[in-house]
Amino acid sequence: MSDLKRGKDRAKIVAAIAAIAVFVLLVWALRMRNWMPFAIAGATYLGVLMGTWPIRRKARPVTLPDEIAREDFELALGSMTNGIARFREAAREGLAVDRPMFRQMAKLVKSIRTHHEANPLHAQRTRTFVRNTLPRIVDAVGTYLELRKRAGTDHYRRLSDVSRQMQAFVPVLEKIDRACVENDVMALEINVEVLNEQLDRDRR
Repeated sequence: MSDLKRGKDRAKIVAAIAAIAVFVLLVWALRMRNWMPFAIAGATYLGVLMGTWPIRRKARPVTLPDEIAREDFELALGSMTNGIARFREAAREGLAVDRPMFRQMAKLVKSIRTHHEANPLHAQRTRTFVRNTLPRIVDAVGTYLELRKRAGTDHYRRLSDVSRQMQAFVPVLEKIDRACVENDVMALEINVEVLNEQLDRDRR
């Protein structure tokens, strides 16, 4: 669920609570009858709803240094945004045992994306990660979930092995996140290579 959707749901709940409180006050405390309590409660609901309704704010375009093409930068952000969405979807659809892993993946990729927005030069250093490695992880997660849906009981051991292999992605993503924070190009390249090697092993 997006932050905007959660904000709308909260606004509706707050407005409803306020309207009910006003209605009860008018009917029980002030002994008002007929249509007045309903009209005032309805007006209260609309007023509170309008006052608390979240507004979608258009994100300001990030100012890019000359070395970074906007197309490349937008492609990098799009790849990470897609990864975050797919991992969150996997956390909703997957087995309970796998959900913390998928939520952590989404959290880490979101953090890496935030680093890119704050420092666009990261796009030069994470090109392999966002164009190759991350999409491969997303595909691996999607394939795993499909196998989970179709697998019989005789496949559970193999699926558990695959789940453990994907668990190994998490600490490497953590190191990539830390390398972005510390602006450590060598660590970044090494850990992206480690992820690619893990993905290559898992395909065999």
